[in-house]
Amino acid sequence: MKHAKASTSFRPPENWMQMLEKIRLVRQKYPAPVDTMGCDQVGTSGAKDEIKRFEILVSLMLSSQTKDPITWAAVQKLKENNMCHVDGILGAQEKDIENLIYPAGFYRRKAIYLKKVAAILQEQYNSDIPNTIEGLCKLPGVGSKMAHLCMQEAWGINSGIGVDTHVHRISARLGWVPAKNVKTPEQTRLALESWLPREYWREINHLLVGFGQTICTPTRPKCNECANNDLCPSSTTKAGKKSGDTLVEEAKKEKGVTVKVESTEVPAAAAPTTTNKKVAKRPIKIEPGVKQELEPSARRRRPRLDNS
Repeated sequence: MKHAKASTSFRPPENWMQMLEKIRLVRQKYPAPVDTMGCDQVGTSGAKDEIKRFEILVSLMLSSQTKDPITWAAVQKLKENNMCHVDGILGAQEKDIENLIYPAGFYRRKAIYLKKVAAILQEQYNSDIPNTIEGLCKLPGVGSKMAHLCMQEAWGINSGIGVDTHVHRISARLGWVPAKNVKTPEQTRLALESWLPREYWREINHLLVGFGQTICTPTRPKCNECANNDLCPSSTTKAGKKSGDTLVEEAKKEKGVTVKVESTEVPAAAAPTTTNKKVAKRPIKIEPGVKQELEPSARRRRPRLDNS
């Protein structure tokens, strides 16, 4: 499979840190589904570490093309039926798994993937999950985004940025990636990693996913409620509406936040050591052979659950 190439030099906005701080404040004001139902929340308290890691992997595998509440409910149903561990999946009938994870997107194909992955983990990893990006991406139904998030949440390793549709969309809207050259989530990951300090890689997915679920939505984004409406190049806010700084002050009052976000200067305490320097241009290279999280043949209309 051929992948689009992108080779360019890109300089991110000089006020990117200010944008980031404002998104943090907006996220405090507007809780999102990912805050309580994300993959970092699924691990069963008191369970063995390898079982918790498997639960995180399962949550990520089910999350593709599926909203967080549906993914969360599917994982809970697997747990309730003693199936959210390697032996449980291997001992279950594929049809039973389908019924439990429905209506997750592509639930039938995901049931197949879960059976295959469980068999691989038992045979090759002593019923644990791989601890490398390469190992995770070799698993059926696991792509780059899932692998990086799994490394972060299951192993505590900051291997890269997990880029889903929210991170991909918002990065382009904010001008954090060259939108004309970056067309896929994987290209967005490489573009962001080319300039964003590594210390922010782990935070950025959770931050932007929640922001995309509540404010910077795919259609009709709530620019009038966004603290970046005076900075974002894609803002649709019209004159006379509340400015971003006004919204920031409101968010701080509601949550008791004491961090001050200046309109023209990045807070010294929050800025990286290179804040006062221009971020150097770096070439963006697209890695070949990147695996899709769902095969093209799977991207068809979701079938209805059989009446049985």
